[in-house]
Amino acid sequence: MNLNYIISLFIILIIFYYFLSYKKRNLIYICFKGKNYSELAKLLIRSIDTFLLRDDVDILIITDSYSLQFITNWLYKEWIPKNKYINFLYLTSDEPYYLYRFIINDNIFKNYHKILYLDTDILITSYSINNLFDEPLNDKLHVIIEHNNYNNYEHVLQDSLYTNQQQLELQHKNIYPFNNGQFIFIYSSDMKNHFNNIINLIKTKKYNLFIDQQAMNTYFNKLFLTESNILDKYTKLFATDYIITNDNKNKCIMHFCGNIHNGIKKQDKMLQFLKLNNINLN
Repeated sequence: MNLNYIISLFIILIIFYYFLSYKKRNLIYICFKGKNYSELAKLLIRSIDTFLLRDDVDILIITDSYSLQFITNWLYKEWIPKNKYINFLYLTSDEPYYLYRFIINDNIFKNYHKILYLDTDILITSYSINNLFDEPLNDKLHVIIEHNNYNNYEHVLQDSLYTNQQQLELQHKNIYPFNNGQFIFIYSSDMKNHFNNIINLIKTKKYNLFIDQQAMNTYFNKLFLTESNILDKYTKLFATDYIITNDNKNKCIMHFCGNIHNGIKKQDKMLQFLKLNNINLN
């Protein structure tokens, strides 16, 4: 066995070991616009830092140029110097705010495996968030069901509601209107195309309420592209005035959704929640 053969074999073994040990990173991305919702984003980021122990998750912020300046001033002057291990990425857009969560920039997203979207009116409140990224996901959008009926017109399709036959077909498969404030998926070219299709759907349709909610439900549910069995274990919707109990301690995503549209009011509710449950954020 000559030296060149040994060297070549050694190099192959190194490459093979690197291939086996390589683990694609995961991503949490958040979207917001304006100073008030930048304040909510601060709370969300602090809660992620408090409970996320993994070193394979980055955070992407999608916002407008003004809000980006506001949040980065806080990140780099007050927060990042004390919390250097989280990697932040930034993306600005001139599109309407309700399109932000659908902007799948391939140069960024292609580098990640599991992608978790979180609204800014969310707090992470448990270490079980670390387990979410180990869940076996399929090629669908993993969501949290909001209502087990079709009477909530805001989150279905407002301008051409499902027919009775379509409702029965969806119910038979346990597919119901979902909340789009949190969802997780595996990045793929197909998923990117789905999100681009939603952007086109929004731009070609006229919606009066919850534009992004209606479009996502219309698109993903009608194509049977949603799953709710995983995210349901981790998410608590309508968390306002909610006290964490032992039975629900693994619910790590607390979403303060509802008819509270002023960012400051939501911030007050979230701070009250933290105080009631004795949660101290980093």
